[in-house]
Amino acid sequence: MNYLLQGNEQIISRITEPEALHTHVLSTVKLEQPITSDKVKEFFSTTYGYSHLGAAIVNNLVDKSLNLLTEMQLTYHNNGVCNTTLMGNKICELYIDPLSYPKILVALGEPFSVNHWLETICSLYDFEARSNIEWPVVLGRWINETPKDRLIVGGGDLNLAVELSTWLIYSSQVIASLRNFRDKANQLEELSIRMKYGIRSELIPLCKIKWVGREISRALFNIGITDAKSLKENISRSSVKHACGRFYNRIADEL
Repeated sequence: MNYLLQGNEQIISRITEPEALHTHVLSTVKLEQPITSDKVKEFFSTTYGYSHLGAAIVNNLVDKSLNLLTEMQLTYHNNGVCNTTLMGNKICELYIDPLSYPKILVALGEPFSVNHWLETICSLYDFEARSNIEWPVVLGRWINETPKDRLIVGGGDLNLAVELSTWLIYSSQVIASLRNFRDKANQLEELSIRMKYGIRSELIPLCKIKWVGREISRALFNIGITDAKSLKENISRSSVKHACGRFYNRIADEL
């Protein structure tokens, strides 16, 4: 009842905040290209932020955003109109914040380290998990198969962080491929799978089999089953049936 009797809440526009602004500017250019900067500003003139802050402030912010996106080589100007680059298109398709792109590039230029990549991923603007948790440490334990009940985070928080991290690592892998960091792309592909399932590297071949996840892959590995071939050859073993549990028939059908 108190909530119903309270006055109207203040409406706040976040479209002019950097995290939202650059994403909207880049996506507007991609969807409408070739497009002039005036046309981009025209799009923002229909937003609440424009009516709240005024034309001069918003137009200045859009100009700065267009300049920044060009500096990052996500857009380019040709004969007075704006277009997106191949990388700019890909950033839009991956739906990641353009401001995350420079951080990913810096990490790609450094020697590969799982711990360093976990720190990088958790520092990106797109990583919107609870800020009071030391996520690089938690996720490092996750991919080294620490049991969930020993990670000291809620299941919902962990699931969100794992989902975000998996997507951001995959996005980094795509960027690495486009920038010809082939070795890094392969390493990031492996890290993405490890993050998705919470496994060590040796379990990746098993987790590529449908219905095989973290617990089943470890149980199979511990009895000498390391990949789809060895699983198929030993599928009738009682120990394999026990390791697969209630998913045995489904897994067997996939082989």
